[in-house]
Amino acid sequence: MKKDKLIILGAGIAGLVCAHVLCRYFREVIIIDRDELGGESIRRGASQSAHQHVLLKKGQMILFKYFPHLRNQLKARGCIYVDWAEDTIWDNSFGRFPIYKSNIKTLSMSRPLLESLIFKEVVKNKKIKFIKGNIKSVNDDIEINSGEIFKGDLIIGAMGGLNKFNKNLLLKKRIILDLTYRSVVFNSDDLNILGAKQYYFQTSPKGDFPGGVICPIEDGKVIATIIEYGSKLCRRDKSFSNFLDIANMIPNGKFREIIGEAKPIGHVSTYFKKDMTLYSNSKINQKIIFLGDSLCSLNPTFGQGMTTALQMIVELEKKVKSNEFSVNSYNKICQKVIRRPFLLADLGSRKSGVLKILLDLYLRLVMKNIRIHLFFLKQLHLIKKEVIV
Repeated sequence: MKKDKLIILGAGIAGLVCAHVLCRYFREVIIIDRDELGGESIRRGASQSAHQHVLLKKGQMILFKYFPHLRNQLKARGCIYVDWAEDTIWDNSFGRFPIYKSNIKTLSMSRPLLESLIFKEVVKNKKIKFIKGNIKSVNDDIEINSGEIFKGDLIIGAMGGLNKFNKNLLLKKRIILDLTYRSVVFNSDDLNILGAKQYYFQTSPKGDFPGGVICPIEDGKVIATIIEYGSKLCRRDKSFSNFLDIANMIPNGKFREIIGEAKPIGHVSTYFKKDMTLYSNSKINQKIIFLGDSLCSLNPTFGQGMTTALQMIVELEKKVKSNEFSVNSYNKICQKVIRRPFLLADLGSRKSGVLKILLDLYLRLVMKNIRIHLFFLKQLHLIKKEVIV
């Protein structure tokens, strides 16, 4: 493959990191996106950014390797480390997960902050050029709404789960979620998270009851997100009173107790995700590949989407660096990367059946045994060994 020009479609986290990593192998890199970039506001192309986002341990290990200053930049904005057992209260309909020092810790931040810090680093590179425009067609070349056409030796689609140019993809599996997020931000001093740093009540895929998560972000704030499957409640009602009404439906009352009488910062944001999908890069076009949510859009309640995209970029760099890249070889390694997170998301999204029964039995064991719970956390964070910060 000739390594003259690389074109990346989408300037979200996957697109930005991909440009940062691969620019050393190409003479020129062009990133095309419709949004204004660089700020910490919610972009139109990433409306889910207003809600709770998780970058798992494996994902943070990858990002801090590619961006050595990122860890300190996040800390400077007040982002704190959270131990997923010692600092986390994780409840579900069976009880509560054990609390102990697991050493599986992650920095907790908002998606807009993380994306803006990565953008500020990437934009410094003179080999990378940003083009603002709506993508009109994706073939052997790229046309945007202005009529301008871009040709590249390799084209990477990183447009997220709303990728409409999927003719180069083969749909392998689609699972209906009908998942609704409702989020609002508070000052952390106004909430008492029961002596912990984050709280989670795991919702039911059956839609029996909503769940919720409250976790710290930057600048002394926390974000509270209500999660509902198959919601019949009106998503158009973004009033805080409606948010509290739904919060009262979360079992055991702890989520609502934590919020108490706290006043929100800003309005309630809502987000709806219809399904999770698994694609395969087609063998038809040897110049175009897709990664991240464009290739595998997971159930966001498990927080594995960003980390899975970063793992794809790691494998893509290996192929490009070794001059062994082809769509077929990249697709094979991507399917291996996707296998575990998609399986976990699939199992966790099931409403009934034998596998659902077995999963519920497993969750009961997780609550009773620290070793099993630690294994569960390692699988969730896509790591094989215990990691010390």
